[in-house]
Amino acid sequence: ACILFIVILFMKDKSRFEKAEAEKLRKIDEAKTKLFTNVSHEFRTPLTVINGMAEQMEKHPEKWMETGPEKIKTQSQILLRLVNQMLHIAKIEADEMPLNLIQGDIRKFVYYLSESFQSLAENMGIELIVSRQKEAIFTDYDPDKLMHIISNLLSNALKFTPAGGCVYVDVDNAIEEKKEVVKITVRDTGRGIPTESVEKIFERFYQVPDKNDQTPGTGLGLALTFELIKLMKGDIRVNSEKGKGTEFTVLLPVNV
Repeated sequence: ACILFIVILFMKDKSRFEKAEAEKLRKIDEAKTKLFTNVSHEFRTPLTVINGMAEQMEKHPEKWMETGPEKIKTQSQILLRLVNQMLHIAKIEADEMPLNLIQGDIRKFVYYLSESFQSLAENMGIELIVSRQKEAIFTDYDPDKLMHIISNLLSNALKFTPAGGCVYVDVDNAIEEKKEVVKITVRDTGRGIPTESVEKIFERFYQVPDKNDQTPGTGLGLALTFELIKLMKGDIRVNSEKGKGTEFTVLLPVNV
């Protein structure tokens, strides 16, 4: 009887294990399918535009020769940015993206990156306000990783801020959990993020649903930003209210 009881328990445990494994494989297959679908969708739009423009230039070269190449170039850059973002994320997951730290004034570097977006902001009718302070903040940072982080946050802020709005950038010292950190804030007066979407915005390919005015994008920029900040042993926080704007706060350790 004891042996029979043990055999029955073993069979039940085996059955539960097999069901758990089957469910795990099912979720992996679903994730792969979702990833493939999202990637295909993101590639399809710019490729369709490029193909259409090429056909129009072939049929009516005199009409499209001036604007056609520039539009094709723009769509090609979108494709290249998507590929680069995916490669960066893959390298981070494979632990093949090391930090290349330098010692320097991180506040000055962030201001320099922010100023490069001034012309874009002006063309969009948005005021980009970069807070200026005299004190330098010398610390270890990876300029390439930080460039991607700031560029993604500013691009996102400008994209979702209507003409007449403002985007603010600030860099300061702060104390978090008794440790000194560099606090980089990017705040906008744009449409904001619904409460139910805030926790999802760092997921790959996730885009905040907007039936009235869906702004195109890959859904990879913030995911890459999150991964790069983790790589730099930092943290990112989001404070947003729909219709009033969004504030991203990046916290990076001083002297990693």
